[in-house]
Amino acid sequence: MELSNLNRGPKWIMGVNESNSPVEIGFFKSCADVMHHHESVYEYYVVLEGSLILRLQNKELALKKHDVLCVFPNEDHAVIQTSPDLQCMLLKYPHLPDDKILTKP
Repeated sequence: MELSNLNRGPKWIMGVNESNSPVEIGFFKSCADVMHHHESVYEYYVVLEGSLILRLQNKELALKKHDVLCVFPNEDHAVIQTSPDLQCMLLKYPHLPDDKILTKP
């Protein structure tokens, strides 16, 4: 068993470092990211409050409260803007620590 809390600290709340969880779970209120992709990992963005803009491949997607987006492996993406009231869960499956690959401009 593994128990965590959304107030644990910055971003990752389960599935990193010493965790045995096969899923990484994160929670963020703001984020600025660089374009990247994952070779094998699926990322799920679950917007609980507020909104964000995510660049996916060559498109910009506006996500709002209650939207859920799955980014598939090898899809270039980055969060480029967040609203002040953003609350977003981020789930990654499977947990593969070295799977993030920065996209060359």
